[in-house]
Amino acid sequence: MNLLRQETAAGFDAPLELLQACHGRVEQQCATLEKLIAHVGRHGGDAAASQAAAGILKYFRQAAPLHHQDEEENLFPLLLARLDGGHAALADLPALLERQHRALDALWARFEGMLDLLAQGRSAALPADLAAEFIARNRVHLDLENSRILPAARRLLTAADLAELGQAMRARRGLA
Repeated sequence: MNLLRQETAAGFDAPLELLQACHGRVEQQCATLEKLIAHVGRHGGDAAASQAAAGILKYFRQAAPLHHQDEEENLFPLLLARLDGGHAALADLPALLERQHRALDALWARFEGMLDLLAQGRSAALPADLAAEFIARNRVHLDLENSRILPAARRLLTAADLAELGQAMRARRGLA
């Protein structure tokens, strides 16, 4: 009996599911960062801290910026183009989410260098307050996207919109 949950990875032909899966990976990285803060406090910059820091850095340096571009350059404009008077409450969300992206980027920049030191196997004190704020703000942001933006996109975007979104995401990653 296989007790491991088999998940099929969402592909570019299902871009909203791919975006939601990315949100899950952001949460996983945030959980790892929480554990890393506690670990470094107890054990310093050992091999486990180095490995965890490297994984967090890789994700937030590579995948997260692409994800933000997917949303800002493609998803949000497509969604805004489909809104009508009955969806006025959604019209301000993309601008709010973009401001949240910038705030998250600014927080990340304030402790990224210390994570880099840990990833290199060098001792560094992580600013727990900044990392905790980064984690908390990411969770609020993800909740807003998962509870408001993605459901609205599922209701409002056409098959052609979804194909366009998936193609743009694929091209952004050099897979076109």
